[in-house]
Amino acid sequence: MMEVVDEVDGLIKIGPKSASNHINKNLKTSPQWAQRQVMLLLHRLLDKTDDNNTICWCRSLLSAGNSFDDFRREVLEYDDASSCGLVWTANFVAYRCRTCGVTPCMSVCSDCFHNSDHKGHDFNMFRSHAGGACDCGDSHAMRSTGFCTKHGPGKRQVQKPPPHLLGLAELVVPRLIYHLVLRLRKLYQKEKTGTYKLTQAMELKIEQIVNLLDDLSKMGGAMKTVLCQSLCSPELYKTLTEDELILLPDDDKKTYKELSNEEYKTALCTLPTPSIPDVLQDCPGLSQSLVHKTFLQEVMFWMVKYEFPQKINTFLLSLLTNARYKELFTDAFVMHYSRICMALARSPEVIPDRVVHISVQILSNEVLASHVVTDLQFFHVMILSIQEMIRGSLTDSKIKDERGTNINFHQVVSCSNPVIRNHCYWPIISDITNLMSHKSCVEVFFRSPDLIRMWTSLLLTLTGMNLNERERDEHLEFEPHYNAAFIAEVEACAAPMWQLVSHCQTEEGVEFSKVMIAVCMEEIQDLFDALNLNSALSSMQFSFHLPLLRHLAIFTSCAVNKQLHQLDPLLPKTNGYALQLMIFPLQIQVCLYEIFAGMWVRNGLQIRAQAMTYNQCHFCSSMLDLDIFMLQLCACKLSSDLVVSSILERYHVLDFLSLNPKHSNSFLDKDGQEMVMLEGALYLILSLISTRIHLGISNYDLLRGEIVSMLCMRDKTHSQLLDQIPERAEVMNISEMFEDILNEVADFKDPTHVSDGNFRQGQYVLKPELWTSDFDPIMVQMRSMQRKDYQASLDNYTAAMKQTGRHTGGDVLWPPYQPLKEINPEFNAVRQLLHSRTLHAALFLILYKAVSGTEISEPVLYQTVALISLALQCEPNSDTHMEVAECCNDMELSDWFPYNNMLKNLPYVIRTVKLQEKMEKKSNNPFRTLLQDIHPANPEEFHEDEVDILDNDNIAPENNDFNVEMEEHDDIDDDDDEDEEEEFFDAIQTAMDLIQMTGVIEIPPFAMMTSEEKKPPVPTDPPSENMENIPIELNESILTLLLKLYLKLSNEKVYLPSSVSQEVRAGHTIPVPMFGSGPYYIAKVLDRIAELSRDCTDIIMNVYEEHHPKKRQEETDIDAVSERKRKAIERQKHLLARFASQQKQFLEENPQIGVDDSRKDGSVAMETESFNSSVTMQEIECVICTQTIPASDENPLGAVVLIQPTKVLGHRYVTEDGTDSQAMQSSEIIVKPTRTCSVINEERRNILCKQFSNHRSQDSSAFEVALGYSPSDVHVQTCGHFLHLQCYSNYVTSLRIGRHNLRAGEYLCPLCRQLANSFLPCLRQHLQDNPDGSPVDRRDLNDQSIREEIEEGLRKDFTVVNRPDSVEKFVEQILRAKAFEFNGVISLIKMARTNLELDLINRNGSLLGMQPCPVPKRTCIGMLVHCIRVYHQSTLWDEVQQLWAQLLKGTPDGSGTPPSLLRNPINLLLQLIVSIRLPLSVDRFRYIVKVLWRLTYTQVLTALSCRLTQEEKQAWKEKPQKQIGTSQRCLIPDSHVKLNLTKSSKL
Repeated sequence: MMEVVDEVDGLIKIGPKSASNHINKNLKTSPQWAQRQVMLLLHRLLDKTDDNNTICWCRSLLSAGNSFDDFRREVLEYDDASSCGLVWTANFVAYRCRTCGVTPCMSVCSDCFHNSDHKGHDFNMFRSHAGGACDCGDSHAMRSTGFCTKHGPGKRQVQKPPPHLLGLAELVVPRLIYHLVLRLRKLYQKEKTGTYKLTQAMELKIEQIVNLLDDLSKMGGAMKTVLCQSLCSPELYKTLTEDELILLPDDDKKTYKELSNEEYKTALCTLPTPSIPDVLQDCPGLSQSLVHKTFLQEVMFWMVKYEFPQKINTFLLSLLTNARYKELFTDAFVMHYSRICMALARSPEVIPDRVVHISVQILSNEVLASHVVTDLQFFHVMILSIQEMIRGSLTDSKIKDERGTNINFHQVVSCSNPVIRNHCYWPIISDITNLMSHKSCVEVFFRSPDLIRMWTSLLLTLTGMNLNERERDEHLEFEPHYNAAFIAEVEACAAPMWQLVSHCQTEEGVEFSKVMIAVCMEEIQDLFDALNLNSALSSMQFSFHLPLLRHLAIFTSCAVNKQLHQLDPLLPKTNGYALQLMIFPLQIQVCLYEIFAGMWVRNGLQIRAQAMTYNQCHFCSSMLDLDIFMLQLCACKLSSDLVVSSILERYHVLDFLSLNPKHSNSFLDKDGQEMVMLEGALYLILSLISTRIHLGISNYDLLRGEIVSMLCMRDKTHSQLLDQIPERAEVMNISEMFEDILNEVADFKDPTHVSDGNFRQGQYVLKPELWTSDFDPIMVQMRSMQRKDYQASLDNYTAAMKQTGRHTGGDVLWPPYQPLKEINPEFNAVRQLLHSRTLHAALFLILYKAVSGTEISEPVLYQTVALISLALQCEPNSDTHMEVAECCNDMELSDWFPYNNMLKNLPYVIRTVKLQEKMEKKSNNPFRTLLQDIHPANPEEFHEDEVDILDNDNIAPENNDFNVEMEEHDDIDDDDDEDEEEEFFDAIQTAMDLIQMTGVIEIPPFAMMTSEEKKPPVPTDPPSENMENIPIELNESILTLLLKLYLKLSNEKVYLPSSVSQEVRAGHTIPVPMFGSGPYYIAKVLDRIAELSRDCTDIIMNVYEEHHPKKRQEETDIDAVSERKRKAIERQKHLLARFASQQKQFLEENPQIGVDDSRKDGSVAMETESFNSSVTMQEIECVICTQTIPASDENPLGAVVLIQPTKVLGHRYVTEDGTDSQAMQSSEIIVKPTRTCSVINEERRNILCKQFSNHRSQDSSAFEVALGYSPSDVHVQTCGHFLHLQCYSNYVTSLRIGRHNLRAGEYLCPLCRQLANSFLPCLRQHLQDNPDGSPVDRRDLNDQSIREEIEEGLRKDFTVVNRPDSVEKFVEQILRAKAFEFNGVISLIKMARTNLELDLINRNGSLLGMQPCPVPKRTCIGMLVHCIRVYHQSTLWDEVQQLWAQLLKGTPDGSGTPPSLLRNPINLLLQLIVSIRLPLSVDRFRYIVKVLWRLTYTQVLTALSCRLTQEEKQAWKEKPQKQIGTSQRCLIPDSHVKLNLTKSSKL
C-alpha cells in the first residue's frame, strides 16, 4: 500500500499534464493499474486539495493531458444525438408550434425553430415559467415536418469515437459521480426531517463537480453515453461504493464506510410517504423502503431531499436524449414520486416548478407514459398521493336543507388550507393531465373500475367546496379564498376531464363512457347519502363547484352525441334521483340572478366576482355549460310540469304569479327583485330549450356560435377572439376551422391612428346581414361576464338595424330570439317544457298582469312572447287532455289548462280563479282606504282638478290597482265610529263611481269588450275579513291577452292577421309595426297562430268584426267619457259644499273658538270661492297620474328638467368698447370682437383680489357678487311637463329595472320623450304667483315701512323654516354636474344669473314680452329662483345685512370688501331676493329695484366720466350748463349707454 501511495505522490509532483500522459500510456498495457491510480489520485484530489486545483486535474485526466478545449471539439465530432435536448430554466424564451406538436407540452429552442419551416403554422413564442427542454428531433413529442436541419432520425451519420479518445473519461466520470454522491451524503443533517433546501455554502461544495459534469454533457452524444453508463450501471455503483473501499488507506476506510452505510441509511427513512392500502403494497412507486442500485437512483433521492437543486436538475435532464437513460431516469422518478408529492405541500415555492420541469420531459413520451402506467401503476401513485396531500384540508360540509338543519357527514376540502390556497397539487395534476393525453394510458384508466373510483372519490371531496352562505344582517368580515376553489376545479378536475373526453369521441369508446357514468352515479348517490338531505337545499347557500356532477354530464353527452348510445339506459328513471341531480345546478342559476338583484350585497364584492368567473370564457365550458346540460338531462327524465314548477319555486316567483292582492314574498323585497328573479326563471327555461352546446350541435356550428357571440358584444382583434373561445380545444380542433369561420362571419377593419397618436389594432366586425340570422341573445347572455356586455350586444343590434334602414325609431329593439334548430332526437324531451301546463299558466298570468296595469319589465315581456313563439315551433310528444275545474285554484298552476299543447291552450278561457291564501284582517269597508285620496285632512288642499286622475287612461300602473291601495293603507284602525262612516256615506258612493270609471276594479278595454262586458259593473258587498275561496273573474285566454298586449304597446285599435284574404283587408288601413319592436314580434306570433289554428283565426276575426272602430262609435266614446267627468265634478262640488256647510255649522255652535269677525259669516263660502278661483289658475298637472296641485312637501310636484354644464356665456366676444359682439352684430355696424367674456371676467376678478387683498377671504361672497356672471356654470331647462316626486321616483326605478339605454340618472319625459336628468320641485309657496310670474301685490305701504320690513326679513334671529328634502336632492343633482366648485348659496345665485341671461337670449334680448325665437324654449327661471330661496332660508349670511346697509347709506362698511360701486347690480338683486325671509310682494320688490337703480345710475355716470378728456373735464368744472349738449353727443352716442367693465373696474 505504501508503494501505491508513493506512486500517487509522485504523480501529483509531476503535475496534471504529465501525470495524465503517464496514466493514458499505461492504460493500454495495464488497465487495472491505471484504474487504481485514477481512483487513488481522485480520492486524494477531491478530498484533500483545493477545488480549483482539483478541477484542473480532472480536466487534464479527461483530456489525457491535452488541451480541454481541443478535447471538447474532437468529442463533438462524434456527436450522434438525433434530438436537441437543450435544457433551459425559468424565463427562457422558447417556441411552441401547435401544428407540429404531438403533445400540448411540445417546445423547441430558438435555434431549432428558426432552422425549420413553420410558415403558416399555428405557433407562439413564450417565456418559460418552470423550465423545459427542446423537443426538436423527438418523434414522440413533435412531427418530423417540424424538425430542424440538424436533428431527426438519420440526419447525423457519424462513426464511433476511437477507444483512446474516451478511455480515461470512462475511468474518471464514474468516480466524479461517486464523489458527488459522497459530498451529497456529507451535506445531510440529522436534525432536519423531511426535505430542506441547501444553503449557499452547501451548494458551493458540490458546485465545481456539477459544473464539470454539465460541461461534459454538452460534448454531444458520445460523452453523454459515458455519463449515462456511469449513472445507470448497478455494477459501477456496487464497485465504487463497496468493493473499492478496500483499496483506500486505513484512515479513510472507516469514514467512507460510515458515509456509505450509517448516515445514508438514516437519511433514507426521513422522507414521509402516504398511507398505502393493502392492495397497493407491491406498487413500486409506493414502497415504504427505498433500495438504490444505481448512482442515478441515489442522486434522485438526494435531489428530493434537498428540494431539487437547480444545477443537478439541469444536468440530469440534459442526458434525456439517451433512450436507455431516459427510461431508467423515469423509473427512478416514479420510485420517489410519492415522497416528492409529500414534499410539495411543505415547500410550494420552488419544488413544483422543478418537478414539472422533470415530469413534462418524460411523460410527454407515450412509450414511457404507457410503461409507467402499466408496469409501475403510476396512476395509482399519483391519485393516492394527491388524496394524501389534501387529506389535511378536509373539513365537515356545512350544507343545510331548507329547514336550516345540517346533519350530513360529507367531507369537503377547505379552500383556506395552504395546500389548496397555494395550489400545491398542480404539479401532480399536470402529470395526470399529461398521462391522460395518451390513448394507451387512458385505456388503462378506463379498464380499471377501482382506479376510476379512486378518481371520483377525489372529485367527491371537491364537490361543494367554498360554500357561500348569504349574509342578511351584517357584512361579511373576511372574504373567502374563492380563487383557490375555481383554480382547483379547473386544474384538478376539468383539465383531466377534457383529456379523458378527447378519447371518447368515437363509437369504439362507448364502453369507457358507460363505466365512467356508472361509477359517477354511484359516487353521486354516496354524496346524497352523506348530505342526508330530506328536503331541498337551503335557499341561503350554494356552491359553484360540482365537479362530480359535471363529469357525469360530459360523459353522458359523449355517449349520446359521439358514441350514438341511447339516453334512457344510461340514467335511472326514478324521479327522486333526477330531482336530486337537478337541485345543485339549479341552485347556482338561481343564486346568479339573486346576486344580480343585489340580494348578496352583504357578502362583499367577492360574490359578484365569483359569478363573473363562473361565466368567464376560460371556465364556462367546464362549469356553466355542463350545469345547463345537467338541467337539460333532468328535464328529459322528469315531467315538464315538475321541472317548470321547481324552477319557479326555486326562483321565488310563485308568489308574484298569485292573483291574491295581498300576496307577500318573504324572501324577495319588492324593490325590483321579484321582476329580476322572474326574468331569471324565464331566461333559464329559454336556455334549457335553445342551448345546443351538448344537444348534438356540430363542432363547426358551435365554434361559429362562439365567434358570433363575442363579436355581437364588441369588435375584437384576432388574438382576442382566439384567446376568448371557451377552452375545449381537446375536443374541438379550432385551428382547422377558426380562420374559415372568421372570414365567413366577420369583416376586417383596418388599423387606424387614434386622436392621442397611438395605433389601434385592426379588428373584426360582425357582418351586418348576420345580425338578424345569427345573433342569439341566449348564447350571448351565457357568454357575458357582466350584464353590461349583454346590454352592449343589444345596443349594437339596434345600431346595426338603424344602419341597414330596417329600424328608424328611437326605441330599443327587442332581442331577436332565434327559431328552434335541430338537436339530437334523444334530447327532444327537453323541449316539452314548452308544452308544460304550468308554464302556460305562468305565461298567462304574466300577460294578464301586464295588460291589467301591473308593472312588468320589458325583458319579462319579450321572454314571455319568445316562449310562446318557440312553443308554436315544437310539436308535443303526446297530446293528452286533462279535465280541469271551471274555477281554477290560485297557485295551482298545473291544473289551469286542459292540454299539454300550447296551440290548443291558446284559446282556452280562464274564467274564474279561486284565492286560497288567507289574508290579514282588514277593515270592513275596503273602499274606505280611498277616502284619504278623495277627502284630505285639509279641505283647502282638495281641488276640483283631482277628478282628472280618475278619468285619465294613462294612470301610472302602481296607482291603478285597488288591491295595492288596500295594502298601502292597511294600518287604518278597524274600530272607527260608525257615525263617522255614516257621515261620509256620500263620499264613499262618489269614490265607488269614480273607481268604476278609472278601472281600479279591472274593466277590459273597449276594443276587447264583449256586449256583456260593456255593461257597467254592479258594486258588490265589501269582501269579508277572510278572503279565502274568493273567486276572481278573469274571462281571458292567452290569445286574448296577446291581442290586448299588442293593442296596448302599439296604441292601435284593431289587429288583423296577415293570413286573412285581401278582400277582408280591403278598405282597412292596418299599420305595420316598427321592425324589432314589441308589437312587431307579438304580431308575428299572432300571425303564426292564425296560420296554425283556424279556431284561433276565427276568434281574432270575431273580435275584429265586433269591435272595428268607426268614427261614430269613437265620438260616442268621447262623449261618454266627457259625461262621466262632468258628473264626477258635480258630485265633488256637492261634497265640497256639504263640507262648507258643516264647517259653518260647527263654527256657529262653538263661538268660543277665536275666529276673525271678518270670517264669521260666510267663511266657508269664501274658502270655497277661493278654491274655485284657484281652479281658474294655470293648472299644473302630473303627466303620470294627472293629479293637479296642491301637493304636500313630502310629495311635491316638480318640473322635468335637464341639468347640463355650460360655458356658452364665457365664449361670447366683447368688442373694444365693451359691448357684447352678439348685440353689435345685430345692428348695421359689425365690430370685430377682441376678447371673450370669460377672459374679461378673470381679469376683473384678479384686479379685485389685488386691490382688496386684505380682505379675510378672497373667496367670499363679496368677490363673487362683484363679478358679472360665471363663465362656467349649469343650465337648467325644462320641457314644460310636471311630475309628482313619488311618481318621478317610481318612473326612474322602472327605467332601471327595464334596462333602458340611458346613463345613470337620466330618463325620458313620460309625455314628450325629451331627455331629462333631474326633478325641480315646484313648491306651494311659488304657486301663489300670477300666471305671468309677477308677485302678488299685498297692500299700499310707504317706503319707510317697506324698508323696515326688509331689514326685519334680513335679521339673523328671524324664524327659519326647514327646507324640504326635494330641494336638497335638487341641489345635490346640480353638484353632480361638476361644472363649478360649489361655494354655498353664492354658487346657486351665479347659476340663477346664468340661466337668466340664457333666458334673455331665448327672448331675443328683450324683457318686454317674448319675442319670436327660432327654437321655442320653456323657462323655469321662476321656479329655479324660488327653489334657491327655500334652500337659502335655512342658512345665515352675515354679509347680506352689511350689503343692504352699504346700498342705503352709499358708504363702505370698512371691512375691506369691494364697495357697492364695483358690484354687479343683477347679482345683487338676485342675492337680496333669495336672502329676504319674507314673501316677496310687489312693493318690496319695487323698493329693492329702486335702491339698485340708484347704484346702477351711479355706476353708469362713473363709467361715462372715465371717457372724458382733460379738456372736457375742465369745461364741466367751469361751465357745466354749456356742456350738456356736448356731453350728450360725446358721452352717449346713438342714445345707448355703453359700459366698459374693464375700464370702470380699473378705476
